Amino acid sequence: MTTHADRFREEHACLAPEAILFDMDGVLANVEGSYRQATLETTRSFGVPVERQDLERAVLAGDANNDWILTQRFLAANGLEVSFDEVYERYQEFYIGTENRPGLRETETLLVEPDALQQLAKRIR
Repeated sequence: MTTHADRFREEHACLAPEAILFDMDGVLANVEGSYRQATLETTRSFGVPVERQDLERAVLAGDANNDWILTQRFLAANGLEVSFDEVYERYQEFYIGTENRPGLRETETLLVEPDALQQLAKRIR
């Protein structure tokens, strides 16, 4: 049974939060040139021309948090059945890089000033 005190605490939690949780991708870090680009490069490497607007529509539609599965879905939607492991390996080559090529993750940048995060960390865990 929810008490009046429980409801009061829940309603006022936003005024005195115990913690703040951030999503990294697109909130703290710009991943347009890394995760998103790795999806595009991976699909193209299998011969499937996915464009950025296709990717944006899929992300906005929801259930697109796993980039490997999203990449696999694009391939399947274009008649190409590729195992998850194969998609994963190819994607990681683009995102992490190889011995001969730096990964797209090197393009990631902060969207928030480090000072702002440090100030928040002093006030809230």
